[in-house]
Amino acid sequence: RRWLLYTGLALEGLFVLGVALLVALGAYWSSLIATYTEPQPKPLPPFEFSVEARDELISRWLAFRKNIEAGRTPPPFELSADDVNTLLADKAPTIEDKVRVVIDQDKLRAQFSVSLAKPGEPKLQGRFLNGRAALNLSFADGWPDLRVATVEANGKQEIVSIKIDR
Repeated sequence: RRWLLYTGLALEGLFVLGVALLVALGAYWSSLIATYTEPQPKPLPPFEFSVEARDELISRWLAFRKNIEAGRTPPPFELSADDVNTLLADKAPTIEDKVRVVIDQDKLRAQFSVSLAKPGEPKLQGRFLNGRAALNLSFADGWPDLRVATVEANGKQEIVSIKIDR
């Protein structure tokens, strides 16, 4: 009957390892929350959406597109940070109060402040993911290629490479 003793010890050892793994995962989850989130949202740069600004932007785009389709060489189509924020507010209203795009010298950056509160996640109640992301925008084969180069949350910078497909 020694095999029964050894089987019991092995099962007990597996149980202890499983509990230790769960405790370690819980501690890691708590450290991620403490490291990358904050208890208060950070204010974003001010921005006011206006229908007039949106309509003016759309008419500029349509004039640019019309020139291209007619085979004429139009002046470059330029977007300001307010133009990009106008498009975000119009086309992605669920994120309009969570993200602001700013142009810092020649760099495109996004500032964000997102509530992480979810039902069933008590540790995320009252926690916010505040930070900035550096975006790389280029054109490949005539299509815009937007990539997230770096992300900073709660003052901690992470280097990532995320491609946002067409």
